[in-house]
Amino acid sequence: MGKRQESDAQSVLDRVSSETSAIAAELRRYQLYAQAQSALGRMQATMGIDVVPSEVVSKGLDGLSAAIEQRLNVLDHGAGLVVADRAAQAVADRANQAVARK
Repeated sequence: MGKRQESDAQSVLDRVSSETSAIAAELRRYQLYAQAQSALGRMQATMGIDVVPSEVVSKGLDGLSAAIEQRLNVLDHGAGLVVADRAAQAVADRANQAVARK
């Protein structure tokens, strides 16, 4: 092979390597995001936080998805905790009242 062909081949290999690295980095980012979401879910379950609202207007998947999304938005702002047992609910109520006073 001539020098130009070798240079062209190396250029193609460099581009493929660069694109492969970018794809691998994006995959790692999505994996880390998924792990963070999983950890958040485990933490909420451990604390007894229920992400499903007590009242859902629609029983369909779209309605339930919208209700859960709205509930998670409320939880992201530190208010409206709903937990599974009464003792934890009392603590959550006090936390909600403290947030409301601010």
